[in-house]
Amino acid sequence: MRFAEVLLTAAEALNEINPGTTEADGYVNRVRARARNKAGKLVSFPANVTPGLSQTDFRKMVIDERRLELAFEYIRWYDIKRLKIGPEVFGPNGLEPHANFDPNRDYLWPLPGTELAINPNLKPNNPGY
Repeated sequence: MRFAEVLLTAAEALNEINPGTTEADGYVNRVRARARNKAGKLVSFPANVTPGLSQTDFRKMVIDERRLELAFEYIRWYDIKRLKIGPEVFGPNGLEPHANFDPNRDYLWPLPGTELAINPNLKPNNPGY
């Protein structure tokens, strides 16, 4: 787990508890400040968070920031499952192609084989596993 993920998780959690805090803005700004350092040369992109975002707008901004900052680290899939945004991101207007996303199947985790062996009442496993 990288420090950027910790900061973005903290910002998301603070927004859910107390929307509009400058502390949550600061966590995202720390991630963005590091991103502005291009091999020792400071650039102006990405800009700091716009203060006073609504809870919904801040949540969307943090999720988009996680998508960009943590790209190729296999964290996005867990965000999609956790937030149940599969149809939005995999749909026709989404940025992430997925041939046959099925919320009834793809939001589920497999039941562990040891648990299935111990308790036959759990069978069958979730669809797709």
